[in-house]
Amino acid sequence: MGTQARIVVDDPEIMEQILSNKFGHCEKPELNIELKRLLGYGLASSNGEKWARQRRLRNPAFHLESLKTMVPVVAASTAKMLEKWGNAIADGMKEIEVSEEFRCITADVIARTTFGSSFEEGKHIFHMLAELTILAGQSCGKINFPGSRE
Repeated sequence: MGTQARIVVDDPEIMEQILSNKFGHCEKPELNIELKRLLGYGLASSNGEKWARQRRLRNPAFHLESLKTMVPVVAASTAKMLEKWGNAIADGMKEIEVSEEFRCITADVIARTTFGSSFEEGKHIFHMLAELTILAGQSCGKINFPGSRE
């Protein structure tokens, strides 16, 4: 990309090695300043020692024992979704937009495990996060040429 070499990896085993790299030697491309301000300096935008430190801080949340406590929440959210589908089918609905349903169940599990409230209770926040994602994507598409900024 321009003067910088990029490598694209599509092999799952190599991706696992890259993503489990505890040293942060896999550098991500530098984000433009607008996107960096929008996203902050978190795990997704950090490199090197800053990335490794943030990864160590988040790692305990993904240990098996922590994940086991989430099973009842995932099961309850899934049961709720299946009940909703059953009611929709009983009411004569012939099609269900599965991608939207999976997005909602994912948001519900995140809301319940992280914030202790349902997706419905925090729907406005998730809507704002979706808008933020769109704005961040649009910001990525802006190309800044030297001397083009005011």
